[in-house]
Amino acid sequence: MRFMVQWDKRWTWSFENYQSIFETAKQLRIPLLALNVDSEDLSIVEKEGYPGLAKERLRKYIKDPRGFSEFALEPDFQSYVDYVIQPSYELHQRMGLLRYTMAGERMEEEMTFRRFLSGRILWDEGMASGAFSWCAKNPGGLLIGLVGADHVKFKNGIPGRFSRMASKENLLDCKSVVINPTLIDSRPSGSVASIPTSDLAEYPERITLQLRYVKSSSVNPETGLALERREGVLPFSDYVVLT
Repeated sequence: MRFMVQWDKRWTWSFENYQSIFETAKQLRIPLLALNVDSEDLSIVEKEGYPGLAKERLRKYIKDPRGFSEFALEPDFQSYVDYVIQPSYELHQRMGLLRYTMAGERMEEEMTFRRFLSGRILWDEGMASGAFSWCAKNPGGLLIGLVGADHVKFKNGIPGRFSRMASKENLLDCKSVVINPTLIDSRPSGSVASIPTSDLAEYPERITLQLRYVKSSSVNPETGLALERREGVLPFSDYVVLT
């Protein structure tokens, strides 16, 4: 399996970290579904943006272009970008990683934030789309997605995108579960790395469980001052499991 899926070429994390999952799935005869975006396509977007990817390839991941665009206009999405994705970009920049695509391909110039964001949300949209397609073809089925916490936390990764697709087809919603989260998982990238034990799951009381955002506000046209401000909350996840 490791050889057939070109694991060492396409993924940076050790195969051994996942091996027990694959062995359990094989033992219980649970079929596996690959959800990730092809590394070649992701590299193109990170280097050239969406215009660089052929339309038929882009359609493989973004099957609902209008919904995809409208999702990015929601006020909670901007708060999510500011709290989750922008700090991640800045951390990559400090570490000198922005001259490389996620597939490890070296670029002549540093990746811009816009292309970093484009790659990130294509990744989430593609995985949500793959999961949704399977659920639509298998009514009553159960799909469990094993993905990184960054793709789950504060709704606007895979869960919110899946819910957007499912709502149009009257399918059941999805639920997000984060297992053994650490302080680092719930804070902006690089913001708490210097805090001792921030990478350990033994201190769940320190986890940030909510992200507040402004849902809407009205402004006095004469003074420019806010008349009303309504806030919303993004949950860290639907469930947190500690083992």
